[in-house]
Amino acid sequence: VVDEVIRQIGTNAIPTLLHMLRAHDSKLKLALLRLSNKHDFTSMWVHSSIFSPWQAATAFHALGANASNAVPRLIQIYRDKICSDSQGGCAEALGWIGPAASEAIPDLMSAATNSDKTLRAVAVEALGHIHAEPEMVLPLLTKSLQDSSVRVRLGAASSLAAFGSEAKAAVPALAQLLADPLPSIRTNAAAALQAIDPEAAAKAGVK
Repeated sequence: VVDEVIRQIGTNAIPTLLHMLRAHDSKLKLALLRLSNKHDFTSMWVHSSIFSPWQAATAFHALGANASNAVPRLIQIYRDKICSDSQGGCAEALGWIGPAASEAIPDLMSAATNSDKTLRAVAVEALGHIHAEPEMVLPLLTKSLQDSSVRVRLGAASSLAAFGSEAKAAVPALAQLLADPLPSIRTNAAAALQAIDPEAAAKAGVK
């Protein structure tokens, strides 16, 4: 529902989404109601959902690179450190914008080492979606394969896979994860190996 509504509204939704990333629920609801009514779209999403920065981040998935003009504001809101959800939402939104959000890479790299495991995970995933500056990003993603959070490790493997053959230096670390006790980790590591170096994957027994 979120994607459908946002696609209809288009980039006109960006000011409201940015507001969602830094405001309280009561203000969010009023702003979204005004926007949905103005454009004559269903307000079902507005009335039935729990308002949070994470919803705003999800909406940026529908906009993708079309929201590139929001990158400076998203970076600033992230740096304002309003709350952990706000920072996480900004990081996720930047990831959905893709390569056009590459100027956010330094902030996302910092977020990937934050004490908040959710923020670390979102940042690692976003770095894969943005898919830029491999010389800086790939060593960090490789190190994140050993993170204490399962979600971070999964995200790191998927993000490394997104870089394809550029991430060959991560092959030994990924191969080690093929013996991980968690099936999800083994599966992601195998998929990443196949995407990065099919020959190495085959030698490691990945089918």
